[in-house]
Amino acid sequence: MTLLLSLSCSEQTDKFGNYYEGQYNEDMLFYSPLDSVIIIFEQAEMPVKLKENIPYSTFNNAESDSIKLKLYISFGSYSQRPNTTKDIQFVDDTVYIWYSTRNKFYKTLSKDKSIISVATSPRPDYVSVDSIVVYKHVNKFITLFRGYRSNI
Repeated sequence: MTLLLSLSCSEQTDKFGNYYEGQYNEDMLFYSPLDSVIIIFEQAEMPVKLKENIPYSTFNNAESDSIKLKLYISFGSYSQRPNTTKDIQFVDDTVYIWYSTRNKFYKTLSKDKSIISVATSPRPDYVSVDSIVVYKHVNKFITLFRGYRSNI
């Protein structure tokens, strides 16, 4: 897997520090030996921020057998470069991709590790994929589904 990141943002300040909002692009590159691949792209649900349907387009690339996803992402974070969890798993003809500021199995309750107090920030970190461009070999057939997990 190869990742490439470009970033632009604006900032606002509150008692937790600077909160940045903006957009960036990220590339995800992986290989599948199969001619037909199903891609399931999941994120943690944040109903105010996530798009119901992510538009995507597909382009043929005769020079490479790899599949490249170019993600166009909006974000909000106390970091200029959001800390995201990326996971790619292959099961038969399906590629499962997790992309979020939250781990898909563990919940994060606060910004610090304090036991005696809760320091929940007024603005949660988030990433929301606005659109996806899929680059694939001319002989590959790609089906893309978008999902989200609401239990995080």
